[in-house]
This record gives sequence, C-alpha cells and structure tokens, in this order.
Amino acid sequence: MRVMADILFEPLKFRNLTVKNRIFRSNISGRFDNYDGSGNQARINWETKFARGGVGAIVSSFVPVQIRGRIMPNYATVDRDERIPFWKKVGEAVHQYDCKYIMQLSHGGRQRDVPGIEYPGPGLSSTSNADPLHGFECTAMTLAEIRETVPGWTVWDDPVPNGERVELPELGETALGYHTDPGVLTLLLQDDTGGLQTQSARDGWIDVPPVPGTVVVNLADCMQSWTNDRWRAAVHRVVPMTRRRRFSIPYFSNPNRDAVVEPVPELSAHGPRYRAVAWRAFIQARTYDNFTDLGADDTQMAHYRIETVKPA
Repeated sequence: MRVMADILFEPLKFRNLTVKNRIFRSNISGRFDNYDGSGNQARINWETKFARGGVGAIVSSFVPVQIRGRIMPNYATVDRDERIPFWKKVGEAVHQYDCKYIMQLSHGGRQRDVPGIEYPGPGLSSTSNADPLHGFECTAMTLAEIRETVPGWTVWDDPVPNGERVELPELGETALGYHTDPGVLTLLLQDDTGGLQTQSARDGWIDVPPVPGTVVVNLADCMQSWTNDRWRAAVHRVVPMTRRRRFSIPYFSNPNRDAVVEPVPELSAHGPRYRAVAWRAFIQARTYDNFTDLGADDTQMAHYRIETVKPA
C-alpha cells in the first residue's frame, strides 16, 4: 500500500522547473538585509540552513523591483543591476544542496507595512482606496509612474546568448497573432511603440495608433454571447513595427468564476445564437489551448454557436 507521506518526497515537475521534492519554504518577512536594499551574508546563511535541511525549494520574501515599491525596509531588492550578483550568491549557496530558489518579485502597492524615509507618503497602487484589511493608504499611479515602474519587471538585455540565436526566426508577420479576448471587455494602456491592429469587416486590418492619455477598449467573447451578436468581440493582433520593446498594460474584466454565459432573453427574440457555457470551463479550455499550443485554433465562443438550418 502506498503511504501518503511518500508523495511529499517525490519530484515535482513544472514546465521549466523540476523540484526534488514537494517541500517548499516561504521566507515571509525575512528582514535580514541592509536598509539601502543590498543583501548580506545573514540572508545567505539563513536560506542555506533550510536548503541543507532538505527542502526542495525556497520562495524568497518579497523582492522589490523599486525602492518606492518595497513593503518595508531591510528587504534585499533587485532595483538595479548591481543587486544581481548578490542574488546569484544566494542561488549558488542553496544549489549546493539541490534546492531551488524562487525569487518573488514585487511592487508593494497599497500593502506597504513600513514606509521608508525616502517615500513616507501613501504607496503607489492601481487604486486610491485604502487596503480593506489593514487600512493602509495608497494613491492611484499616474501614467508617468506606471511607465517608470513597468521596466523594473523586465530583462533589458537579451536573455538569449548570441551563439544560440542562429536558429531563432526573425520577426515575422505578427508579434502576437490575431485573437479575441475571452472575457467581457479589456482595457489596454499602450506605450508609444505602436503595432496594435484590429480587424474591420469593411476595411480589413486597421491600425490602432497610441494616443497619449487614452485607453483602448476591446469587447470580448462573453459580451458577444450575452448580446447575441449585437456586439462582436474585437479581433486584434500586434505587428512588429520596430525592434524596440513594446510594453502594454491590459486590464481584463471577466465574469464571476461560477457564471454561466449565454445570450440574455431580451436580445434573443428570434432565438439564441449561442449555447450556454460555464465560464469556468470556457476559460480553462482557453488557457489549456494557450499553453499547449498544438497548432489548432484556441477555444473560441464561435465553437458554442448554434447552427441554424434553413428550411428547404
């Protein structure tokens, strides 16, 4: 008979990561580091202790991508390239014991337990509403502050070494293939790079150029079903206008997890054009298709269309 406890010691495989067992340690509130965001030997010793004890992986405490976005002082940051060698030392120390180290990159937003002296005011967030649990104050980020923060999450140098780029394809027709979004609607904030296009029934592909101070609104699949085709989901894609990096920030408005999506009766006087579908099942199917990429079209609302047969 298989003992349940044995499962804890079996390898756990992810897409690009294999952990030797299923024992993970979360390093919550580990304030070992220096005030300026640099790390020190205390953290290395602490992490190594658990790696030596046999855990499969350690999840770091929050690693701020900006000083202003740290939850509290004395957390080692990755807000500049000079911080990277320290995190390499941490990784090398735990790897000696076949332990993985997972960095938890963060920007505190309204969860800012202890503000530093550099930025004593409210934290920067997507909203100006105080944290409902602790009452922490915050302020909604301006467009300039968003553009300043986003690069903190990116890799500025090409992660693929030159010697391994020989077999990589050049930029093709599209940087992101045509698709519709699965939810209700999408709000999209673009940078000034451009490349977004939407499909018009009359004019084909048309550009959606960035306009300062504006947000692009895309209707999505659930809206198309609810309105029984009165409003259609926006088919859109991104074409490579340049080799510059393109950043965009989308907000996806989706139904409740337990919602059933189907045409509303008021817009279905001549019969519904779509079968009812559970949102949970629909988004699970779409997500599976996105990640498996088997060469077929992703699950679409059109797959739930009711085919009408005209009388002979």
